[in-house]
Amino acid sequence: DFIDATDWSSISNPWQLSNWKGSPFTMVWGVPMVPCGSSSTQCATNVPDFDAVANGADNGYFKTPAQHLVDNGFGSSYIRLGWEFNAGWMGWAVCNSDGSALTSWAGDFVPAFRNIVTTMRGVSPDFKFIWNPIDSSNAACSGDRLENFYPGDSYVDMVSLDAYDGIGG
Repeated sequence: DFIDATDWSSISNPWQLSNWKGSPFTMVWGVPMVPCGSSSTQCATNVPDFDAVANGADNGYFKTPAQHLVDNGFGSSYIRLGWEFNAGWMGWAVCNSDGSALTSWAGDFVPAFRNIVTTMRGVSPDFKFIWNPIDSSNAACSGDRLENFYPGDSYVDMVSLDAYDGIGG
């Protein structure tokens, strides 16, 4: 399931947990790295928010949902953090919304990912984190090299690639 990206409150206190509480499934949660102003994760990157996540100022916004996950029985979930970050339409994208070029905040992705992982693992060391780029004919950021956005083996438990043969046409 995906955590609502409307605002920090929605990310910090996921309403979706009650839908899955008590289920026999190992959950995979899509966790947004910044809010988008709506439940959709397709929005322009809020650069000040992304900067604050990268420098650790917003770590508390990730400690709270981690605690909610643990309290609801999801302390060993997979966390699909900042999925499809190389798609320009994601709120934590490393390129412009039209996918045309890497942006000045591209350097925020790795430190932001690491800060979130460290914060959430401080609540439950059993969380498993997924690094999840996208591969699509219309979603590549010009000039991106995925290896530049890999946070490192100590922050990533699984690598997953979203592959599409085309989105929207």
